[in-house]
Amino acid sequence: MRTVGKLRVHDIPRLPPGRHSDGGSLILEVKPTGSRSWTFNYECNGVRGAMGLGPFPAVSLAQARDRAADARRLLAQGVDPLAAKRQGVQAKAGVSRTFEAACSEYIGDRRAGWRPRTVSSVEGLCRLLCRQLGQVPVASLSVDDALRALRPLWPRIPVRAGKARRVAEAVLDHAVARGWRDRQAGNPFLWRSNLSAILPRPSQVRQPQHVRAIAWGEAPALWRDLAERGGIAPMALRFAMLTAARPSEIAEATWGEVDFDRRLWTIGGSRSKTRRTHRVPLTDPAIVLLRQLAAVRLNAHVFPSLTRKDRPISTASMLRILERSGVDSTAHGMRSAFRSWAADTGVSHEIAEAALAHRAAPVTRAYQRSDLLEQRRAVMERWGTFVTGSEIGSARRRS
Repeated sequence: MRTVGKLRVHDIPRLPPGRHSDGGSLILEVKPTGSRSWTFNYECNGVRGAMGLGPFPAVSLAQARDRAADARRLLAQGVDPLAAKRQGVQAKAGVSRTFEAACSEYIGDRRAGWRPRTVSSVEGLCRLLCRQLGQVPVASLSVDDALRALRPLWPRIPVRAGKARRVAEAVLDHAVARGWRDRQAGNPFLWRSNLSAILPRPSQVRQPQHVRAIAWGEAPALWRDLAERGGIAPMALRFAMLTAARPSEIAEATWGEVDFDRRLWTIGGSRSKTRRTHRVPLTDPAIVLLRQLAAVRLNAHVFPSLTRKDRPISTASMLRILERSGVDSTAHGMRSAFRSWAADTGVSHEIAEAALAHRAAPVTRAYQRSDLLEQRRAVMERWGTFVTGSEIGSARRRS
C-alpha cells in the first residue's frame, strides 16, 4: 500500500467534494462548488499547522508534490514551513519598499500622535537620511548603509546625527512590523552592541551646550530694552519673561486660550510638550500686555505674524530681537533665568518645576496631582515685580 503518491492526475477532475490525501500530509480539498486546492498539513514543535500550496490546476499534482517535499525537508530541520513561506513573501515585498517610502509610511502612521513640531522635525531628519539611503530597499539595509548615511554627519552635527540615527532605527522597526523587512536581519541603526562599537557617542565628539541664557539679575535691564522696542516680537519676549513658558507655546498662543476674568492662559495638551494641559497664571503686567495686543487684534493668534496672514509669529523672529539687543540668550533662555531666580530666592523645587511645566517623576505624579496654581501665581507675581521693577505699580493702575 502506497503512503505517498496516492492520487492520479486523470482522477483529480472527477473527485467528489471532500478532502483527498495524496499521502505525506499533502491534501487536495474539493469544495461543493467544484474548486480544488492543495493543502499541506503538518506539526512543528508540537503545534499543528496547515499551509496552502495553491489551487488546481494552476498548481499541478507534480508541483504540489514538490512543494510538499520542500515543506517536509524544512520540518526535518525544525523549521516551520508556513513561517518560512511568510518570511519569503515579506522579503520580496521589502525589495520594492525603499527607505524613503518606509519613512513616509512611518510618519503617516505615527503623525496623529505627534505635535506639529515633532512631525516637522522627523520629516527633516528623514530628508537628511534619504540623501544617502532614499532608494535603498529596507529589506537589504545593512550596517554599512547606516554608516554611509551617518559618518558624514557625526563629526559635523553630532547631536542632530544622533537624532537622525534614532529616527532611522524607528523607521526600520516599523518596516519589520509592516512585513517589509525580515526580523532576523536585525536593525542596522541599533546603537547598543552595534553602532556603539564603531561610532563615538555624540557627547564625545562635541560636548552638549546649555541653552544660552541671561543671568537672572540682567532680566530687568532686558525688560526695559524690550519695552522701548515696538513690534509683536518684543512683546512676545516680554510675555515669555513674565510666564516662563516655552517659546513655541507663546508663538502659537490663541485668544481662545486666554481667560481675562480668571487671569489664566490655558495651554492644551495637544500643544504642551508634556501632553498635559498647563495653566499659566497671568500677573498684572501680563494682563496689561495682553490688553494692549487685544486692542489691535489681527487674527486668532495672540502674537500674529505681520507678513503671513492668519499665522503666528515665528520663534526665529524672537531670537532676532535678542540678537539686535546684543543679548547672548535664546528665547528659551528666559525660562532658565526664571529657574535660576527661583532657586536663588527660596522658591520650592515643586513650585518652580510646575511653573516650567516640567514632568515630575512617575511616583510623584501618581500622588501629587495638583498643578499648584495659586502657589505659582504668588511666585509669578514676585518674579513679575522683580522683572518689571517700578512698572508693576503703573500696570495695576492701568488694569
